[in-house]
Amino acid sequence: MQRYFTRKGYDLYKRRVEQQKSKVDSSSKSAGEAAGSSYDWHDNFGYEEARRQAEMEARRLEEMVVAINAARVFDPPEQAAAVRIGNTVRFRELSSDIEREVTVGGFAEVDPDLRLVSYESPLAACLLGKSKGDTVDFARPDGDVGIVITEILPPSKRYFEVLEEFSKKLGLEP
Repeated sequence: MQRYFTRKGYDLYKRRVEQQKSKVDSSSKSAGEAAGSSYDWHDNFGYEEARRQAEMEARRLEEMVVAINAARVFDPPEQAAAVRIGNTVRFRELSSDIEREVTVGGFAEVDPDLRLVSYESPLAACLLGKSKGDTVDFARPDGDVGIVITEILPPSKRYFEVLEEFSKKLGLEP
């Protein structure tokens, strides 16, 4: 399955992969230390927990490598005619008149505090390809809600700034 990354998002994800490799190394080392000098792993809760952690980190790394291998990297077009990865979308919920804004990111670019949603999210999926003024139904767990797109901003207006903040939050200074 292809994974879509902007060029900046791909560079960030590669740094996340390197960070994950360090976690794998560290958790493997912790498992070895927990076994002790006699390599006593039998009935050793510390070792079992460290080994489980190491396995979990290794599985996460495998998933990340699969995503990198399936990457389709592109530069987001500087446009605001239709919602694409990199656009910031302002919309209004029809039932409540509440205004909201989200930035549609690439694969694994998700941060609710930054209002960054991956293109794979249900909200982004219903917005992709739509234009200003379009009304769409968004299926939420508490019921469908109609939303109207009030504005689409090109990537230069918010996406690249959000990606920088996202990078800092992950501890991956640009």
